[in-house]
Amino acid sequence: MRIAIALLAASLFITAHSQTVSENRLPVADASVASLKLKNIAGPEDLEYETLSAKEYAGKVLETIRLKDGRVMNVLKSGQVSRDEVKDVLFLNMQKAQPDANVTFFESFEGWDEKDYDWVPDGWADVSAAGNVPQLEYGVNETWYCSKSLFNPAPDGKYIMWLNMSYEHDVEIDGETVHIPKVYQDEWLMTPVITPTSTSRLVFDLHYCPNYIINEDPLEGENPFQANFQVLVTEDDGENWDIVWDAYDTVIAMSEDEFNDGSMVISAKWYNYSVDVSKYAGKNVKFAFRYYGNGDSMGLDAVTLRDPQPAAYYDIPEGVLNWTYGENLAYFSQGIHLLAPAYTPLEWRNESNDEAYTFSWEFADGEGGTIVKEDRNPSVSYPETVTQLPVLTGFSNVGDFASEYSMDNSGYGEIYYGGTTSYGGVKMSAGNYVPQNGLAVGPLGNDKYFFGVGADEMLSGWHLKGVSNLYEKPAHPYLIDRVWVLCVDPVPADSDASVELTVYEMENGRPGDVIATSVCKYSDFVLRQDDQVNQLQLFSVPFEFEKQLVIDSEIMLTVRGFNDGEFETIGFCYQYNDHDFGKNFVYLNVVPAGSASSPETIYPLTRVLENKTSMYFNLDVTMPYVHAESDALEFGWDGGTRTVVLDSYFPMEELSFNNLPSWIKRSEPYVEGDKVKVDLIVEALPEGRTIRTAQLNISAPACSESVTVRQTVDASVDGIDKDDDVLFRR
Repeated sequence: MRIAIALLAASLFITAHSQTVSENRLPVADASVASLKLKNIAGPEDLEYETLSAKEYAGKVLETIRLKDGRVMNVLKSGQVSRDEVKDVLFLNMQKAQPDANVTFFESFEGWDEKDYDWVPDGWADVSAAGNVPQLEYGVNETWYCSKSLFNPAPDGKYIMWLNMSYEHDVEIDGETVHIPKVYQDEWLMTPVITPTSTSRLVFDLHYCPNYIINEDPLEGENPFQANFQVLVTEDDGENWDIVWDAYDTVIAMSEDEFNDGSMVISAKWYNYSVDVSKYAGKNVKFAFRYYGNGDSMGLDAVTLRDPQPAAYYDIPEGVLNWTYGENLAYFSQGIHLLAPAYTPLEWRNESNDEAYTFSWEFADGEGGTIVKEDRNPSVSYPETVTQLPVLTGFSNVGDFASEYSMDNSGYGEIYYGGTTSYGGVKMSAGNYVPQNGLAVGPLGNDKYFFGVGADEMLSGWHLKGVSNLYEKPAHPYLIDRVWVLCVDPVPADSDASVELTVYEMENGRPGDVIATSVCKYSDFVLRQDDQVNQLQLFSVPFEFEKQLVIDSEIMLTVRGFNDGEFETIGFCYQYNDHDFGKNFVYLNVVPAGSASSPETIYPLTRVLENKTSMYFNLDVTMPYVHAESDALEFGWDGGTRTVVLDSYFPMEELSFNNLPSWIKRSEPYVEGDKVKVDLIVEALPEGRTIRTAQLNISAPACSESVTVRQTVDASVDGIDKDDDVLFRR
């Protein structure tokens, strides 16, 4: 069981722009509202609703709700959200309501009486092209039939259409053994006649295991089973069929992490799919859901023909970090705050659903306006500055349907480009957990618990040696001065107890070279909060390094020593609510039980638990930069003086310059305004020479810059501006 705790002492929090103390709950992320108009509604308190269904998408929950006046709409929720918070967001969205969604057809099989196991809805047909016939007297039905959802909750209502895979077995009936052979299956479930519109999409939920579709088993390497699922359409009552969707084509396009959410356990779950069928507008058609082969049982639910519902989402660029707690437990109580490198092209990751086809991104332009980009995954760069988070709008391919999304609708979310995590004189830290996603503790120590779910026996013969957190490769190098982790209730076995932190450079997805190590003794743990209500004590565990660490690759931080008898209990903290988009950064370091000296095996947490989270590992980070306004300086045949203009995080005294050829003289750096400048004096070209070049290199810890010096007989410009996607310059 995970324990969510809210830090109680208000003095431990800082605020920005009149922010309030966080209660460790996520806000409602978005509300996609169909025709939500003012109808005798004075305020949020007048909005009463019931939840019809709830589906998980991208780490959030998409709820379909119905207001008391009968209107149905979707609300996207993140984390633990109250009904009052939902009402607040719905009320705010009334002014920007979208047109009513046009639902042409809907069937979720709720008309079943729980008795007739060969039932299909009126107008539907269950056809076995393989000639299979239900043998209900033996409890065998290898064709489509209606059932309760036995393995996972039904996406809509409680009934689904189900198809069991055929397998060879014996059945005992009244003392008689009946042999049931394994048969080939080709089972068709057909809709009544439907007439799509010019904007129709066919939407359905499918319960299946992708591994069996592609005939692969990650545990065994090969699986003898094979099954497939197709959606087909006919315009001539079944004389001819066209395939409009194929599970095999969908599965082979999946990434490795999408298979079972990266788990080593092969399992099935519900997937929601949407198919564009607007080409059949105005035609009387039937759709068929075809299962063929055998080896995987499948389920079908919530078959819908409706207008597009594009859902725009994005993820932050790779390697960008969140502002996290300071060691005194200060943090931004409202809004997502990010730390990104300055003067570095960063690609924003579009995670919109497949009903969004074209996009419009709005980025701050530094003057109170926006710059629009229409790339699916745009790359942008900023100087050292603070901007709001971008706004993404996704548009459907047909009709006038759109969805707008920003990662943070609080009005407080910001991105800090360059520098460090200091605000108003308060030092905070950086990491990949999100403080607003809540804090949880999992007691770890001396074979006690891990992640609050049980003892080492939960690992089935493995012993927990360490817990690790992964960090993505940065787009630009950064510096780490120190690391501290947050823990709960450390009880040492003796006064010499300690824990060790190791920083690894990742190589091909595995820990490689050791970048640094640090040991923290229990006597150096610092009590940060004594929570009498929850009877928990929060400690910071500081890890110091001999020198600054330069991070330019994917890294992993591993803490060990807590589960080797030195502590009776110690609970390292981690993020309570899951990350969006199925991202998990936590790994477990294990060895065979009773064999402490064996090499460690590292598993992602998702192979053991459902959590997709991060540890509360906090980095004291600096993202430095040195940036020249021009890529090159041009000189004429007679030489002369030109000035290199630099924007630098470091003072001029900490900048290093390379040696230049004798025909170039460099001045000492000097400061004008907020810029560092260097003058270059170039001699005249020797007789007979028409061109010569050199390179001025400027460097500082974790950053560097180059300027080309070029002298030609016909040069006519002072400098060549950079083409580096910087949206504005200071």
